[in-house]
Amino acid sequence: MGNWLQPVLEAERMLAELYTCLWRAPEVLRSQASRDNREADIYSFGIILSEVITRECPFSVEKVYLTTSEILEKVRSESNPPFRPAVEVSIKMSAMKDLMEKCWQEIPKDRPSAHTVKANIKRIALSLGETGNLLDNLMRRMELYANNLERMVEDKTAELRDEKKRSEELLYQILPR
Repeated sequence: MGNWLQPVLEAERMLAELYTCLWRAPEVLRSQASRDNREADIYSFGIILSEVITRECPFSVEKVYLTTSEILEKVRSESNPPFRPAVEVSIKMSAMKDLMEKCWQEIPKDRPSAHTVKANIKRIALSLGETGNLLDNLMRRMELYANNLERMVEDKTAELRDEKKRSEELLYQILPR
């Protein structure tokens, strides 16, 4: 590889690393807590719940007008109210949204325990008429999410192909033959 490519690859690696921080708890981003603690894991689970509910990546609404760095800085800051992803849900999913927001509490000790989260998810699943175990239902939702992402990738790939074709046609018109 050429030397010119090295900075590009390094920048991409740094962006990918920055992106993974979207799941980290505010106290971890502030370096006030270890990444390996239960309260931080519950916060991360709340972010995953937002993905399952919306079928989009975390902070997808905010990414329209903010960079990943700006989002992380807002989450890290101790603003009131705390900065969290915007999630719109139907009335049917309001209990899931409530649980998700409890997982995002600014004060780690105010977040529910893993046992409480599991019990709430079971209760919510039963109220929605879901049968089977928690893992099966979560896996089914994750599969729906993955299928939705695949469709989005296919659509974007088709758009890219069309745009490339238009660019090539324009180039052929501009350049002499």
